[in-house]
Amino acid sequence: MHNQPRLVRLFLWFIGYGFPIVCSWAVFFILYNNFNNGFVNLFIIVCANLAIFVGSKRIFQNDTLTTRLRLGSVMVITVVISILLLETAFPFLLPQDYSQVSDFTKTNSIRDNFKDFQPDMVFDYSRDKQGNTKQVKDILNEKLTWHKPGGTFVYFGYDPNRKTRYMNRIRWNKTGYFDHEYPISKPSKVYRVVLIGDSYVESVQAPLESTFHKLTESALNELETGTNSRKYQLIALGNSGFGQKSNFDVLRTQGMKYEPNLVIMALCGNDFCDDDPELKGELVAAGGSVTPVVRQLAHHGFFALAFMKKRIEDIARNRIKMSPELLQWSGTELPVVENAWSRTMNYVKTSRDYCESRGAVFVLMYVGSEIEVRYALDPEGTLAALRAMGGPHETMTWDISRSVNRVQKYCDQFHINFANLVGPLARAQKATGKNVFADHYSFFGQEVVAASLTCFMKEYTMRGKTMDQSLRDCFGN
Repeated sequence: MHNQPRLVRLFLWFIGYGFPIVCSWAVFFILYNNFNNGFVNLFIIVCANLAIFVGSKRIFQNDTLTTRLRLGSVMVITVVISILLLETAFPFLLPQDYSQVSDFTKTNSIRDNFKDFQPDMVFDYSRDKQGNTKQVKDILNEKLTWHKPGGTFVYFGYDPNRKTRYMNRIRWNKTGYFDHEYPISKPSKVYRVVLIGDSYVESVQAPLESTFHKLTESALNELETGTNSRKYQLIALGNSGFGQKSNFDVLRTQGMKYEPNLVIMALCGNDFCDDDPELKGELVAAGGSVTPVVRQLAHHGFFALAFMKKRIEDIARNRIKMSPELLQWSGTELPVVENAWSRTMNYVKTSRDYCESRGAVFVLMYVGSEIEVRYALDPEGTLAALRAMGGPHETMTWDISRSVNRVQKYCDQFHINFANLVGPLARAQKATGKNVFADHYSFFGQEVVAASLTCFMKEYTMRGKTMDQSLRDCFGN
């Protein structure tokens, strides 16, 4: 054996020890992503390794290789049995923690959390011609899905302007987004706008016809009259938690298929966290959310593993003194924030270049945040509220304009069309006294954004003004 070339010995070593382990991992992840029962997956892994253990002697005549194959199989089986013993003992050793983790598997956890919710209004996509809706109890008994094509979802919200609680029942379209069904092929005499972004574009907080993109689409089509007039289609591809990296992937794999004339890419102030794996983890931990990894482990029945992962995340959250989202407004330059923002803006430029190479106009739209709007209206009060949070919030030098100024500067440098919604939102709230934000945009906030977009589209596509002039006239850029 030692007389063989080194590469041959390494290959035999890998085949012996590594083959059962690598193949088991590969099979496990394939099963993990396609089947919900984790214990069935482990049973298949054990059976496969038992087959390797029994059959290796008959297949290979090399005793050394057979021994290594068997040892690798035993290692895999040992790990699997250890996991099974851990999962079996977990409910008896830590019953309260087991009960808590098992709740993560509930598909209708939203239903359970809001079972006593008494809405003042119910918005339902399935409303019939007489205006009747399904009963609230029937809606809560449905299986709720998240971005599953054809599935349903329910959002529970509060409108601060009407001072009413409401329930919004929505249906995901055939591509898994909250929007109408649009054919991939663009019809003649249609001007298409594709909007891509996170939860602000997703807009599940409002009935579909009250979202800013549908309000804009309706307003533009009302302005176009005559037999030769064109129609407008605003196609929303929004998914909460997406940053600019994910937005570019959506643009490349889905958005451009619609042959858009114009692409509006929404940028949220936390995108720099979504684009940075480390900051994203801190952002989720700071919010106390159940991460997808924990939820998926529990969904597969690995409650003990989910519990351990959740505990690790809890420890990480306790170490976080300030949400990374707030660090963007530090008056002192923080390398981790600057590097993350640089990465995010590079993705924006990549999206712009991709659109231009395919004949589509690109606009970056800064969606704004409640903090930025409050600061525009009441700088001292906003800073006082931030400092009142204590700890590092009290001692940090705040610069609430830092992020939007950073984005504006980058767009100016690379000639990227930029629309900033902070100004229109702040002016509308000051003029009317109505809140433009609730959880995300309020119903009134949706109308404000729609009014700015409608103005821009009218000036740019109907009146023939330049892009820069249209943006300045309608967003105050």
